[in-house]
Amino acid sequence: MMMSFNNYLFVPDKARYIEERRRVNECVICRILAGDKNYKDLIVYRDSNFSISLNLYPYNPGHVMIFPD
Repeated sequence: MMMSFNNYLFVPDKARYIEERRRVNECVICRILAGDKNYKDLIVYRDSNFSISLNLYPYNPGHVMIFPD
């Protein structure tokens, strides 16, 4: 299934996200992998070894994150 990621390539409200206060011990990647519905899941590929996800607030257009499962 193809997903449209154009909305995530340029994020004009990144400053609002950066200014939000978050808990220091919060692991965003752990919450996404655990299926926490409070976190947007932008995973484009996942297997038993690793996952590839778009970044909700990318530093550069097309920025992806690769992390172990």
